[in-house]
Amino acid sequence: MFFPWGQKHSNQLLGVEVSDEGLALARMIRGKAGLRLESCDFISMAAAGSLAEALSDRIKTIGARDRACNWVLANSSYTLLLVEAPNVPPEELRDAMRWRVKDLISFPAEQATIDIFPLPEDGSRGKKMYYVVVSERSQIQDTVELARKSGLRLQSIDIAEMALRNIAELIPADRRGLALVRLRQGAGNLVLIREGRVYLSRHFELNYNGGLLDDLPEDALVLELQRSLDYFERQMSQEPPARILFCGDNISADKITQNMRNSLPGELGCLELSGLIAGAEQCEPHLLQLCMGAIGGALRREAA
Repeated sequence: MFFPWGQKHSNQLLGVEVSDEGLALARMIRGKAGLRLESCDFISMAAAGSLAEALSDRIKTIGARDRACNWVLANSSYTLLLVEAPNVPPEELRDAMRWRVKDLISFPAEQATIDIFPLPEDGSRGKKMYYVVVSERSQIQDTVELARKSGLRLQSIDIAEMALRNIAELIPADRRGLALVRLRQGAGNLVLIREGRVYLSRHFELNYNGGLLDDLPEDALVLELQRSLDYFERQMSQEPPARILFCGDNISADKITQNMRNSLPGELGCLELSGLIAGAEQCEPHLLQLCMGAIGGALRREAA
């Protein structure tokens, strides 16, 4: 969906996510028996030294050179905006959106790479609304060059919301859908998904250090989620999600407190991949959480 290069779909795909924390890779294979996670790898940014060298070395080590790759951008590498669509022909919509968001971004519109996807009609109150993904062209060019130097066959560049959407499609959910909340050091990302479509995404700052023994700042987290869910219900006229699943840096079931369960709607739990993807049970739970974005990237199904 985002920035496709047009390569043919492969049954072996590598998901890559580079974030402030480090470099995550996930190898996925699609066979007659279904999906299988071959391996996960994570290199902390502190240990990486040169990012290009670290990625290239790991690609060689795991034998993934020339494997089709879906790259998931770090949240800091793009902006996601919800914008009403102008009345233009479909083939002109993307270019028209570039100028509609020019005053909402911090760099010239001419230097932006743009892609769009629609907000579902039942969430737009009769308006034609689109999510606009905006990234500086230099960011995309650097990503393409980094993938090339590492020996990867770049198939597409995606965003974190779609990586989580890919994982959500594996999770049984009723018509109310579910919310995935990914928590990392200093920040959180909420994505509300129903029937494979993203309705709402929100990034927020959070005083969470991401350590094994660090408790979640439950009052601040609950407040952020309540604000998002209130907007989802009142402004988008939607029912609250049936489930809220947490994932991210050192997220475990014992960190979900009774106060959180009492304060938020639906069923609360942790996103456990071991019961969703074959092969995931062979990876350490902590490693799966660190590689959540890369795994979502490797689950990409659309042929570019």
